[in-house]
Amino acid sequence: MKVLINKKNTYVSGIALMVLLACLIFGKSVMAAPKESGSLTIKKFSVGDYENLKEYNGQSSDVQDVPEGAEALENIQFSIERLEVAETAAEVTVKTLKDTGFTKQSGRTDGNGELCFGSLAAGYYLVTETLGEEYTSPDEEGFVVKIPARAKDASGEEYDEYNVTVYPKNIKVKVEKKLASEQQVVGVDDVVDWSIQYPIGSDTRITNNANGGLQVSYAKNFYITDEMDFRLDYVENSAKLSYYDIKGNEFDDFKLNEGTDYFVEYDSEAHVLKVTFTDESGVIKLADSNIASIRLNLQTIVNYQAKGTETPIWNNARIHFENGTGSPYEREVFPPEADVEDARVPKVYPGNIHIYKVDSNNEVLKLQGAAFALARTKEQALAGDFIKQTGAAGLDVVEVTTDAQGFADISAIGSGEFYLVETKSPAGYQENKKPVKVTVSNDPMYRVTKLTVENTKSIIGKESTGNKVTGSIKTGDVVNILGAVLLFIASGGIIFIVIGKAKQRKQL
Repeated sequence: MKVLINKKNTYVSGIALMVLLACLIFGKSVMAAPKESGSLTIKKFSVGDYENLKEYNGQSSDVQDVPEGAEALENIQFSIERLEVAETAAEVTVKTLKDTGFTKQSGRTDGNGELCFGSLAAGYYLVTETLGEEYTSPDEEGFVVKIPARAKDASGEEYDEYNVTVYPKNIKVKVEKKLASEQQVVGVDDVVDWSIQYPIGSDTRITNNANGGLQVSYAKNFYITDEMDFRLDYVENSAKLSYYDIKGNEFDDFKLNEGTDYFVEYDSEAHVLKVTFTDESGVIKLADSNIASIRLNLQTIVNYQAKGTETPIWNNARIHFENGTGSPYEREVFPPEADVEDARVPKVYPGNIHIYKVDSNNEVLKLQGAAFALARTKEQALAGDFIKQTGAAGLDVVEVTTDAQGFADISAIGSGEFYLVETKSPAGYQENKKPVKVTVSNDPMYRVTKLTVENTKSIIGKESTGNKVTGSIKTGDVVNILGAVLLFIASGGIIFIVIGKAKQRKQL
């Protein structure tokens, strides 16, 4: 409950209201019968999110406190009731303060977010709002406005302003889904952190006057779902709830208990996690608390179905409940028709390595049948300790073989540094046993690393020693001439050996 007492629309809450009313009741005089009338103009805005609401908290009516880009809200219903302060201090409540001789007035904001109540006698007015389903109110109990309000003219002199304007503010009720880790480029078996945040609005608890008293209705069938790409699986027991006030501070002394206040279930076939708040306790505890928003933190793991794919791996979220009047409410992070590249879509990307195997003397000649494996470190590469990933039947070594076009794709390997090793050369070509460092970027723009790997044909003379010559690996546009140099040296060595032995035979 808040009270507006001057032109700057300073608000006084809770105890301050009681002090104000006590002063009015027991002070020099009780407010005399009004002699003049005024008006109350409401200008309604959405400030976008909780960060803005913390700064522009809806408690000021000064136009300067409306943030740039604030959205005027149309069709928001407001009601006003006049308060009668001629009560004893012990009986002062909003209910008993209501002037029964005043007919409650209601209206809706226009396209500019404005609504005006005219011909209002001097006094105190309780303003309450009924928001559209897309918005939440920072103060469901409303606020109190005094007519006239104290204002200052250009010279600084105070006067009574009978035409009062207020600027109440709200935030849009929306589900926010975020990637909670820095890792954007992922591979099979990588764990990805996500968070889903939702503001607890006034729709979860609605108070109505009924039969001379207050009737409280709570939301029902309240649940959060995390709808995952088929390449993601939920990490068991990773779902955790946290709770925040209007300023974004986490509550330390509030907790819902799993098994009584909420339940967690995962459908592994549909890849859907569902957190359901019980009607009997979970929803009521949330609605009756000072919680402004609730956050669901969870982890997913990239499964083997990510292999062979390059498209973004998405993760959606949905909120559902039926409010206190029984009306259904449902919101999701992004609609089904949204393109996966849409900025609204929370996602990660598979990191891939593309290998192109060619002849060292003729890059047009593509080499089939070359096999490659990956290791995390150079030492592991030399030891043959290669990376394994979970497959359909268990752990498999990450190994690929080039096709007829000389192409191989090490897909969904993630980001970071790796060492590529040729484990098998194409027929008629020499193996390259030296590990080569490969980096896959965590920047989605550069999530695919391309390598051109050259191999040299095996050259065996009449009495050759059978030594193999290592080919070369190059990345991007960098030309590596090591293979050609080695080929020249090796060829010269073979010729020297053959000629030398021939001379020796002749001498024999």
